[in-house]
Amino acid sequence: MKLLNTSFLWLFLAFVIGIFLGHNYTCNFDFAFSLLLATLFSWLIVFLYQKRSWLPLRIFSVTSLITFLVIGFFCVKLQKHYLYQEIKTQPNQLLHLNLKQELKGSISYRNYIAQIKNPTDFRQNNLVLLRVYLKDSTVNYQPGDAIITKTNLNPLKEPLFPEQFNYKKYLANKHVTRETRVASTEIIHHKNSNPTWVDQSEVIKKKITHQLKKTKLKPRHIAFINALVLGNKDLLERSTYQQFQKAGVVHILAVSGLHVGLIVLLLQGITYFLKYNEWTRAMRVLLIVIALWLYAWLVGFSPSITRAVTMFSFFILLTLNKRKTNGVTSLALSAMLLLFIDPWLVFDVGFQLSYFAVASILFFYPIIYNLFSKKTWLIRKAWALASVTLSAQIGVLPFTLYYFNQIPGLFLISNLLILPSLFLVLLSCIISILGSFYFIELEWIQGLTERIIDALMWVIESIAQQDAYYFDHVYFSESMLALSVLSFFSLIGFFYSSQKRIFGLFALSALIATQLVYIIDYQNAKQIRKAMILPYYKTSTLAIHNPNAMQIYTDSTVSTKVLDNYKTKYFINDIQQNKRLNRALEIDGISVLRIDSDLYAEPSKTPVDVLWLSHSPRINLERVIRLVQPKTIVADQSNYKSYVTRWQRTALKEKIPFFDSAKKGTFYIMSKP
Repeated sequence: MKLLNTSFLWLFLAFVIGIFLGHNYTCNFDFAFSLLLATLFSWLIVFLYQKRSWLPLRIFSVTSLITFLVIGFFCVKLQKHYLYQEIKTQPNQLLHLNLKQELKGSISYRNYIAQIKNPTDFRQNNLVLLRVYLKDSTVNYQPGDAIITKTNLNPLKEPLFPEQFNYKKYLANKHVTRETRVASTEIIHHKNSNPTWVDQSEVIKKKITHQLKKTKLKPRHIAFINALVLGNKDLLERSTYQQFQKAGVVHILAVSGLHVGLIVLLLQGITYFLKYNEWTRAMRVLLIVIALWLYAWLVGFSPSITRAVTMFSFFILLTLNKRKTNGVTSLALSAMLLLFIDPWLVFDVGFQLSYFAVASILFFYPIIYNLFSKKTWLIRKAWALASVTLSAQIGVLPFTLYYFNQIPGLFLISNLLILPSLFLVLLSCIISILGSFYFIELEWIQGLTERIIDALMWVIESIAQQDAYYFDHVYFSESMLALSVLSFFSLIGFFYSSQKRIFGLFALSALIATQLVYIIDYQNAKQIRKAMILPYYKTSTLAIHNPNAMQIYTDSTVSTKVLDNYKTKYFINDIQQNKRLNRALEIDGISVLRIDSDLYAEPSKTPVDVLWLSHSPRINLERVIRLVQPKTIVADQSNYKSYVTRWQRTALKEKIPFFDSAKKGTFYIMSKP
């Protein structure tokens, strides 16, 4: 295997490690700045001595790695110090908000990322989550609009259910740490202001969708075009998205390098007449790069599209000098540039999947493709496509398992069937958009687009129905992900460096350690037993977790979808529901008394450990406390808020711990070990 110059790759990895350290270790900005100056000064001294051959090259390499690590550490501290300091607000304060981005909501409410106007200090983190309850269905808010409302800013809530998706952590990586909830009738002033150049892309995407709805295209086709071309998956039905997941082709809905590569081919074809002399070639390159960045702006500068456009821009600009481009260096440079601008991107799922997929293709595609000889043209092309798909899976599989806990077993077949026709699909979708946006009647193009999309969807639906080849609820922990990433880079070192024995040993050790972690976690999960009061809305629910199984006792049928992550983490095979929920319970020596709004009899004077209040019982809590002497009082989400507030005051007066499920989530009655 030919050795590659991967020096910049290792410098980039040091830079990323520095970013992780910056996020996890606190220090003041002055210390970080002093550390950076000292490191740069040390690197400069080593560099000067090494140029004179007074020091070994290895010392210079180590110093360079440390320098890039400190630069990554400093980037985080710099942005935290100058850009992301929270604005201090007063209760019930009048806030001037600019809507920046619309998030997924529902029929009754809409979610926006909004920016607080604060011209006195540009350093502060003034992004908040705005939840607008739509009492007036005619109200329509758009990114770029300005509103004024009197409200409170509250910290984002932690997940209520065990192992539930952490929306607070997800928004924190977007620099949103607080939220406010208002009704549309509570907004004092609403102005359709001129959106900024960044917000304008959201407006244009909405206009494109509006124009597409005027055509004869069906809603499912419009939703697919929005997802494929514009990166907007909000219109897709959940069942459709799940079919793409099961078929292993969900990546075609995330606008990324695949789409950018196809658009580059399209742009190269359109500007083919400009390739005949040096000046026209320069103009051609410039036009293609500008068009790519306009497309990235239209999509909304998502991490995947920004990465792809940045890397393709490097490739295309380097062709002006007719230099041979190094894909690894271009990839690392584009990633470092994006992380320097926003170090929080390192936690973005799309960013991780995008870069690891491309890196895996760059390193492992030649290895897989050269495994055997291909004689005919058709076999060469088919094997090349299969090699790209397999090599990409090497990089993204650990992240797919960690974030989505699933393996689509037929991903290779679905990609071989769909990817060859994707250029035609994308081209027809773009023409349909242009035709609808400029009121051009292209019925035959729109009809062709419908047939192409229907054919593609039929293939995906057929593959997705093969449930025997789709594996979900696959356990993969954070430790296993870290070990898999270590194994990934060790394999790169094994194939592309001279130290094959060392890197091979690292790769093998990491793979063995990953399996050992899985076995240990599985054995530990076998010993866990828990009893929990779950915070279902308007429902009283008790969950008993025994090894491999969970029994739910509830007074109403509840959805167990929110427990999927919990089910995966603890290797639970089945969740059963039982509508028989007793009032007096004994769980592993812990006594629980549940009082609800049904016919109430005064409890005996037997002390209990947990007093569980549900469905707003009309009781004298002080008298009940004297009778049963509870150690803890729990109020689930089936109670009126006014009752819970009154009970909380009583518990505080009696000096008894009070647990409000609406605010604190799941209450653990028992947890072993």
